Amino acid sequence: MPVAHRSLAPPVQDRIGLVRLGRKLHYDGAQQRANQANFALRTPPRCRTRPLVTKKTAKRRPSTEQDRLISDALRDAGRPVSAYEIIDTLRDKATLAPQTVYRSLDRLIASGAAHRLESLNAFVACSHAVHKGSAIFAICDRCGGVDEFDEPKALNALADWADTANFTLRRMTLELRGTCARCAQATSIA
Repeated sequence: MPVAHRSLAPPVQDRIGLVRLGRKLHYDGAQQRANQANFALRTPPRCRTRPLVTKKTAKRRPSTEQDRLISDALRDAGRPVSAYEIIDTLRDKATLAPQTVYRSLDRLIASGAAHRLESLNAFVACSHAVHKGSAIFAICDRCGGVDEFDEPKALNALADWADTANFTLRRMTLELRGTCARCAQATSIA
């Protein structure tokens, strides 16, 4: 049975800190450690206090500023937009990660400044100054337009049903799908 021959020669270290093992070169870090030690010996104490490598820190925006940027983007869009569309819209103004946008949208929804449309998986800015309950959305299937309105009788009827059925409501989202008046009129003219 043939035996594979290995080089039994000891590793040879080059002058730049590379160790030659057979045909491969491996960096052992010895030269870097020697350079750092020489630097410490050659430099006065005031220079040694600075780090050799400076770490670049990212500039963070306060969450209120992020919320304002995202709220403005929602209002400017005038239609339901996804979080990734918001990122694309704000690309020139800010670099935002999807997590950042979703956190900001969660804060805007909690404050009532924005709404999530469940069926579209999109977000819209709130068109009412004050809500007395949940909002109802009429979504046009043709143009994608969204109208927000408040109908207390419908919301109260659903809340009453939940009470009688011993159903605990966590959140109520009502979305009506159909054709808006503008699209219906455009269809009847054509």
